[in-house]
Amino acid sequence: LEINKTNTTDVVNATGAWTVTNSLLLTRGTWNASTFTHSIAGAWNSSAAAFTFNAGTSTITLSSLNPNITTKGLGTQPFYLLSLNNGGVLLSSVQVDQNLSIAGVLNTNDAANLTVAGSILGTGTLQGLAGGLQELISVGANFTVATYTANATKLLLSGATQPVSVGSYSFYDLEVNKTNTTDVVNATGAW
Repeated sequence: LEINKTNTTDVVNATGAWTVTNSLLLTRGTWNASTFTHSIAGAWNSSAAAFTFNAGTSTITLSSLNPNITTKGLGTQPFYLLSLNNGGVLLSSVQVDQNLSIAGVLNTNDAANLTVAGSILGTGTLQGLAGGLQELISVGANFTVATYTANATKLLLSGATQPVSVGSYSFYDLEVNKTNTTDVVNATGAW
């Protein structure tokens, strides 16, 4: 599915949940995803300068095996809730305003940063790229994926959510920089 309206000011409003059986390419116009859960069985690309993605309080579920995920980057048109049913590959930096749920393997990419204001959780693996520029994964709440393979990735525990649970992982570069000195981070296993 491609949204490619005549004008950048043209708007497509979701009035129900969408199921896209292949990739979603957002080229020109605006998509208001509203409050619904939208299932995409392919790649996600919202990087076009002439397109605006308004997540609202929607959930975007990517269900295909390791879909490519491309956005405009951090600070611009973030996901609200993002669910990866079979992993994924970041082709750009990605921001999620609430939670990121991972099943399968999510691979960061050379200098593709990941910022999640809520929790990163699920039964899957978050895997940093080995070699290249260091990626930054920033999480504001719980960090409890089944497996974390840091490689050369930095993990930043930030935000004011507390207490925060962090699973038993090996870290390459870990920074705890919570909002308040009274914010608590609980290790749920050995680090």
